[in-house]
Amino acid sequence: MKIEIDLQDILGDEYGDMESLANSIERQLVDSIQANLSKGIQNKVDSVVAEIIASKVAETAEKVLPALVEELVDKEYQPVGRYGDKDVPTTMRKELLKVLTSQMIYKSGSYSSDKNFFTNSIDDIISAKMKEFKTLFDSKVDEVFTKEAFDYALVKMNQKFKMGEVK
Repeated sequence: MKIEIDLQDILGDEYGDMESLANSIERQLVDSIQANLSKGIQNKVDSVVAEIIASKVAETAEKVLPALVEELVDKEYQPVGRYGDKDVPTTMRKELLKVLTSQMIYKSGSYSSDKNFFTNSIDDIISAKMKEFKTLFDSKVDEVFTKEAFDYALVKMNQKFKMGEVK
């Protein structure tokens, strides 16, 4: 049995030209290096472009957003109901004010689910202030009580010493 390998099939191109092994290795190395460099350059360009876009968008948003928000808040619109009926024209500012004032009502109830955010906030503030007051009150009462107890004890001991009852 005889095995023959035709290097023309392995190293030849589509035109039948023979490429040397050294040229083949050199070509493959150059192609690989070129592909890696172009990928690295493309990644660098992409990151720099993304960074520039992000900074420009942030810069523009910082300049434009306050005016845009003010315009949106004060822009008049006409609310449309569920079935297409139109309400009185209003602005976002008026609607926010209406919602906030409707929520700023103290509603105490038996259950915590009956209370709104405003009520919970007021209750939390009152609870914190009452704890501060209780701590201060207890310390003052303890201080006054201790002082009066010592004063009373001194008076009673002085009375007993003067009477000669102490043995």
